[in-house]
Amino acid sequence: MYYRGGAPLHPRAPLLLLAVLAACSSSDPRWLPAPSAKAVLLFELTAAGVTRAEAHEISDAAELWSVEPTQRQLIALAYDRPLSDLGLKSGPLQPSSDGGVLPTSGATIFQLNVQPSGLGVWEEQSLLPSELRSLRLAELLPCARFDAQYYRLPGTQNLDAEVGLPIDDSHALVAITDGRFFEVGRSGARLLSELSTATPHHSGFRTSSGELWLAGRDARVVHGTVAGGFTPAPPLEIPASGVILDGAHEDAPFELYALSADLRLARFDGSRWTTLTSSAAVDDRTRPRLGWIEPGKVAVIGPATDRVLEVQVGGRTQSVGLDVALTDSVFAIAHVDRVGSFIGTRNGRAFLRTTDGWKEQRGAPSTVKVDVITAAGDGGMLMGGEGGEMVEWSPGYGYCPQILLGTGRRIEFAISLGRDLVVVSASSPDEMLIVYLSRTN
Repeated sequence: MYYRGGAPLHPRAPLLLLAVLAACSSSDPRWLPAPSAKAVLLFELTAAGVTRAEAHEISDAAELWSVEPTQRQLIALAYDRPLSDLGLKSGPLQPSSDGGVLPTSGATIFQLNVQPSGLGVWEEQSLLPSELRSLRLAELLPCARFDAQYYRLPGTQNLDAEVGLPIDDSHALVAITDGRFFEVGRSGARLLSELSTATPHHSGFRTSSGELWLAGRDARVVHGTVAGGFTPAPPLEIPASGVILDGAHEDAPFELYALSADLRLARFDGSRWTTLTSSAAVDDRTRPRLGWIEPGKVAVIGPATDRVLEVQVGGRTQSVGLDVALTDSVFAIAHVDRVGSFIGTRNGRAFLRTTDGWKEQRGAPSTVKVDVITAAGDGGMLMGGEGGEMVEWSPGYGYCPQILLGTGRRIEFAISLGRDLVVVSASSPDEMLIVYLSRTN
């Protein structure tokens, strides 16, 4: 007699198959031969296709699966990591055409045949059955779902946001044209009166350690934190009006880059600025933008609607062409941690920097005109712009349904706070609108 959680099963129950048991060495062929597994996905296949799907977290107690004594196959994917690492919880799984694909990396695949006469034995397989290779599950949908909270920044009519940076996983820093700084979060905005309006606030960058770097229109540069204050750094040596900052991401060694409105690029190594490129004309159908690629290499857009400049420190500058239509133009660029560097266009196309160059990610909705690119918080990318429309792209899945904020306003900043997101919308003619998006899945 087998047990589930210590309670004996009814002896006249249907045919029962023991699905998972931790560290079992029984010779009974119904025991799944995966003693080191921590989680199992179980599927039942009949002539009608996938008729049952469940996720099980393995514990010290046996887990039993009842199956009808008719012809069918049972497939088990055993993992040496818990369900939470797969983005799943124990319970039934729901097939969905919009869902995510099965996580097969690190899985051991087993198959067991069921006949009217009884059970076979679990046999390890090298490939999934075709029915499971094409299966998508609603529970594995990588697309973010958000609850939205809306509020206005007081006294910001006809002003612009010039800086939008994360402070921590629940608050962002927003700097306004007049020099005021706000801390924005789920519960609203707080004016940071402790920061002088004379603090540089024209552009900013946040390092992976949480340090903030701010540049002003007067070329001054400071660094520090909201709580600890800011310290002067060597001033910019390129024109400061319209300057954009970006720098090293993830665990890369510190470096800071600044791009001027006339496309002069400079690099700060922690002690001094070095100018890397001279001024150049900007195509009036695009705009100057800067994106870090890897240590010692950045990408610049602005000289042409269909090209990106890749600048290598100590090396050459390369102009790379993109497959962009005559009616389209490159318009935004950003590095997304754990994914890579992206370029977005006015017609909603996205290009990811790979080892083989800039590769278009197919299927982008053409209605999303890309002004901003940011991290989605789960290894994906979010882009959006005019009208308050956004769309998420997830590796291995592609593009998700559009996120409609309903503001009717251009997005100035989309600030990733781990799983949550702060969206700063344009002010004119009313006060600036903040949308705090709380992740619900």
